[in-house]
Amino acid sequence: MTYSPDGTQLATAGSSDGAIRIWNPATGEPLLAFTAHRGGVVAVAYSPDGTRLVSGGGYNDPVRVWDAATGRDRLSCAGHRGAVATVAYSPDGKRLISGGKGDGAVRVWDAVTGEELHTFPGHADGVAAAAYSPDGTTLAIASRFNRSVRVCDAATGKTVRSFPGHQDGVEAVTYSPDGTTLAIAAGDGSVRLWNTATSEPLNWRIEHLPEGEVATWHEPSGTLLAASEAAWRWLGWVGVIEGEAVRLPAEAFGALPAM
Repeated sequence: MTYSPDGTQLATAGSSDGAIRIWNPATGEPLLAFTAHRGGVVAVAYSPDGTRLVSGGGYNDPVRVWDAATGRDRLSCAGHRGAVATVAYSPDGKRLISGGKGDGAVRVWDAVTGEELHTFPGHADGVAAAAYSPDGTTLAIASRFNRSVRVCDAATGKTVRSFPGHQDGVEAVTYSPDGTTLAIAAGDGSVRLWNTATSEPLNWRIEHLPEGEVATWHEPSGTLLAASEAAWRWLGWVGVIEGEAVRLPAEAFGALPAM
């Protein structure tokens, strides 16, 4: 799912029916629907000018580029083995990237001709997500299985920084608008922020809890900084009462700091 750059359209992808649907986000009105991939649509992204959509699917389907106004097939980029997990345009709109869930490669394509320009090693166990930096000079490539993100030079594919140490597989990655911070989301519901120049964490993380509750923690001390109103149901510590281990709600130790 992704918004157009001007916010007037919302594109959603069908993982089972292989369709891309475009909506008016203000009214909920359907604007366009078309079949994109026979094996389901896994990823979709708008071009910077909003005139094109790039999509990736499964079952060895090529990466495809579509006219965002008509749904007409404009370009086909074949090369991945297996499903494509992520797609994105470069900030200048001249390049496309696609990350292979099956082959673990990141491929860079000419956005006009569909020519494959580079193939970079992503992660041997598959690429879960990838994102360009705002200036287009680096790529952040995430792995679900080895729980890390690798940042490489967008022109050469050479690794310039790595961000290991997540407790679960990495599901998503994105840069801040100024490119100084990298946000990395993992399968355990946590989001960690990192300094892109130093690879150092920003000393706090966001934890997404069940039923929409949220908590923020200081790292590495583990101090709870703030929590949503009902987060106490999911936060707590194990204490021993009459010889039995009992989970105590966080509020037993005082009021939670409000967000």
